Amino acid sequence: MSRKKRPKKREFYYSFKHNPEKGIDDMAYEIIGITAHTETLEELVVYKPLYECKYLKEHNLDFWTRPLDMFLEEVDKDGYKGSRFIRIKDIDVVEEIRKLSFMF
Repeated sequence: MSRKKRPKKREFYYSFKHNPEKGIDDMAYEIIGITAHTETLEELVVYKPLYECKYLKEHNLDFWTRPLDMFLEEVDKDGYKGSRFIRIKDIDVVEEIRKLSFMF
C-alpha cells in the first residue's frame, strides 16, 4: 500500500479530474470514512460527491467506495501525472466546500 497519509472522516478531496473553471465543487468529495470488505478485508474509502452526481442519483445511491490503495495511488492519464485524489487544504476553500457537504 502507498505510504501516503490515509484520508480521514470529514476531510475534503478533489479528484485529479477537478476543473476549477467548472466551480469549487467540481469533482469535490467528502470522506465519510474507511471501511473493510466483509469477505476480503480489503480497506475501502467511502466518500460522497459534493456535486450532483447523475449516476448515483439515477441509481438511488448515496456514496462511492474505492479501494484505499487505489484512492492513494498515482495516476498517469490524459496529460496528468500525480495523485488520484488531492486533499483540499486551503482553509477558505474548505469552508466553502463544508457548506456544500450539507446539501448532498
